[in-house]
Amino acid sequence: MSRTTDPLTRPVPPDRLHYETGMLLDVEDFQDEQTYHRSRLARLAAYLHGYGTVAGLEVQWLPALEERTSPPRSAREEQLVVTPGLALDRLGRLLEVRRPLCLRLGAWFEQQAADPVGRDRLSNAYHAAASGLPDGVWADVFIACAPCLHGTRPAFATGNLDKLDGVAPSRVRDGSRLSLVLREEEDPGTPRRPFPDLSGLSDPEERRRRMVEYKLREGWLESTLWENGGDRLSHLPEHTLDQDGTELFLARVVLPAHPGPPVARDMTRDVEVFNELRLFSFSTAELAWLAGHTR
Repeated sequence: MSRTTDPLTRPVPPDRLHYETGMLLDVEDFQDEQTYHRSRLARLAAYLHGYGTVAGLEVQWLPALEERTSPPRSAREEQLVVTPGLALDRLGRLLEVRRPLCLRLGAWFEQQAADPVGRDRLSNAYHAAASGLPDGVWADVFIACAPCLHGTRPAFATGNLDKLDGVAPSRVRDGSRLSLVLREEEDPGTPRRPFPDLSGLSDPEERRRRMVEYKLREGWLESTLWENGGDRLSHLPEHTLDQDGTELFLARVVLPAHPGPPVARDMTRDVEVFNELRLFSFSTAELAWLAGHTR
């Protein structure tokens, strides 16, 4: 399957279609109709529920296992596994993972260490213990929407008009892609809600008034969501400059290592995964339970 561009990554959705008897329709009309309804649902989800993990998507570290053979063979290589689950990204798109996703952590580290640029990045990503995290190489796990075309069917030929067997994909599968990003910044950011700080306000009415002020003056996020005149998403504190802003933060991973140079893995300690640094999207029932309503 080949990836395709999601029209929801454009800041302005298409107009809602208007039909008349005998009107000539083409591919763009049907695509715009789908995009219009998808964009309205996504906008509603983003503003009512916020982006973050809805359920599952836990990042787990699985150490390498060797078979009891002579010589020993690797029965399972070192992995980071993301469990099945559901999330909402910044645009309100659903990220649904139905089976575990795997990142080959050992192979990834070896690939970085074998390249001069990668070795420099590993050195920059080595952090002393800080902010409640241990020392080691810090890297973040992100997930992003990756729509893919599949299901080819006969269609009119495009491009080379001499072709006799024109086909085109007939379906778009809303897939996802994982990435493991080295954090070379001195103090790499983590996800934060844009809401005002209410910790010093004990009066419920005062807290409500502050939230109303936020919704009136700061709640409309479209002016800060897009940059460069609206051609790409703005970056959040958890993003690096190499990312496009659509990625959803899942966890920070700390790989025990010797600072070097060059940086080398410390295999005497376990890799630690910090899933609680992510943002969560809670359902109404979950919020009621958190508020103490147990029925």
